[in-house]
Amino acid sequence: VKTLSNIISIDFRGEYIEKYHRIFRDKYNEYLSKISKLIKELEGRRAYINRMIAEYKEGLFTLQLEAQSKNIEDDIYKICYNELSEEILRLTSELEDVEYLISEISSISDSIGEILNSIGKSISNLEVYKYEEEKI
Repeated sequence: VKTLSNIISIDFRGEYIEKYHRIFRDKYNEYLSKISKLIKELEGRRAYINRMIAEYKEGLFTLQLEAQSKNIEDDIYKICYNELSEEILRLTSELEDVEYLISEISSISDSIGEILNSIGKSISNLEVYKYEEEKI
């Protein structure tokens, strides 16, 4: 896409830029549906992780209540507490990764779309320029 931007500055007649812009626009549109599907899957994963974190936090709370009530032995409490805490940390880390991926994929997709739209406008300006050149 950056190459297309550079070609505009030297391809005054727009012979190559129109062809390759069309090719890139078609590929972008083809991948856009795949990107949307991937983002939906990542958002589903994010929702699942958030539910799991909430459940584990609830488990920690229940575990602490049971320990305070002396319904659970200290050794078992420590083991369970450590396991739940580690799992919450792992899920929190995964959640950060998923949110980063959603952000980056969306940003890259939007940037490519903006660049292609900008090139499309430049092509339109070239066509107006060619038309006026032919009139003269």
